[in-house]
Amino acid sequence: MGGVEATVLGGKGKRGIFEEMIEEDEEFAEDSGESEEDFLIVNTQDPAVKDARVRKAMALALDRDTYNTTVNAGIVEDANGPFKSSSKWYTPTDYPSFDLDAAKQLVDEYTADTGHPPTFTLGTTPTPSNDQASQLLQQMFQAAGMKVDIKKTNQNTFVSDAVLGNYQVNIWRQFGAVDPDSDAQWWYSANAGEGANGGLTLNIARNKDPQIDAGLDQGRQSADEATRKAGYATVQKQFAVDFPYIWTNHAIWAVAAALSRSAW
Repeated sequence: MGGVEATVLGGKGKRGIFEEMIEEDEEFAEDSGESEEDFLIVNTQDPAVKDARVRKAMALALDRDTYNTTVNAGIVEDANGPFKSSSKWYTPTDYPSFDLDAAKQLVDEYTADTGHPPTFTLGTTPTPSNDQASQLLQQMFQAAGMKVDIKKTNQNTFVSDAVLGNYQVNIWRQFGAVDPDSDAQWWYSANAGEGANGGLTLNIARNKDPQIDAGLDQGRQSADEATRKAGYATVQKQFAVDFPYIWTNHAIWAVAAALSRSAW
């Protein structure tokens, strides 16, 4: 009895692999549940990006359509929060669409108040797809008047630096729990530590917001689905105020199998 060749696919830069397998008449099982999200995680306590105007300017300057066409070849769904629009937990928010003029206005306001433009380091790991993504993001942010350096770090150090607060802005992926209860640990203020790099934290963005805490409590302490949805709606709306996460897209995971290659 033979076997079935199979592989798990996920992440950026996989369009060519998908297309090749489709041409070879291979089969796919795509994850259709709650997805992980691709986004930029921001250390909201770091002086370089502590001002919410800088983080909002980043959101405004990021052209998600261009980003996902270039980096993901258009096969992913743009994200403006931690849930897909098809998720029962999703709620519309005021998270902004691409608006370069509005981004420039915020940058100009910040520069006038501080005497210097927003300046930060964008962290990533050294892979071809992340190289492409980080360079494109750098171009978008610099087009709005920000100054951005790129820092590449190996995966192990990259993650440990993040939880210790030794970063400013990172390319990131997270929040794929089946139920948002399991993601709450990443969002509570109590898990944000003290200062930009005040020890190990679960709330890696180090974002502290009592309204998010109240929403999480409401979502986690009730068995009534409508009450829970209202709690997590508060969380999503505050994400669009605080901008601890600059969303790019909902990640895709799939299993592909070459059924024609099995020998029974």
